[in-house]
Amino acid sequence: MRMRLWTLRLLMLLVFPAISAGCYANYKRVLVMNFESATGANDADKLSIAVPEYIMTFMSGERGIVLLERQDINRFLEPVEGVELPKDSRLMQRRWKALGAWAGADYLIVGSVSKLDDNYTIVARLFSVEKGVVVPGSAVRESCRSEEEIFYQSQKVARAMTAHIHRRTYGTPLSPVE
Repeated sequence: MRMRLWTLRLLMLLVFPAISAGCYANYKRVLVMNFESATGANDADKLSIAVPEYIMTFMSGERGIVLLERQDINRFLEPVEGVELPKDSRLMQRRWKALGAWAGADYLIVGSVSKLDDNYTIVARLFSVEKGVVVPGSAVRESCRSEEEIFYQSQKVARAMTAHIHRRTYGTPLSPVE
């Protein structure tokens, strides 16, 4: 009896971690960055933080994607390797790559929100941390006429980003979780 119990414990200790690691082998770790306010409009400023949160909400139930928490990003955005980053400057691709590596991400979702007259526009791109470049063909642009519609446009952006990630991971986009 003791031998069976010991064998069962050993089996659980050795086999289950290997099985669970295999389940996450094809998962991609994604970090959604704060978006830039492309036009400097006050409405776009507040949306530059809200839109990434909406995108994370929509992507959180997707298969094959693990979203990384964004709370510590500001700590990283302090000077890296002696390169000072002015508050109003854009991140260069080498900084994106360093940020992604620091966070353990496979991909970053970067973008901007702008408001011109009565038109809001969200632009998002998928950045490959491994290759250090924006994934070709991954740019997504959605526009709307009111701030209330931004939520729905963010959902379209999230679906497009998810499809890009799935296409690169599995060779085909997966359908969303039901």
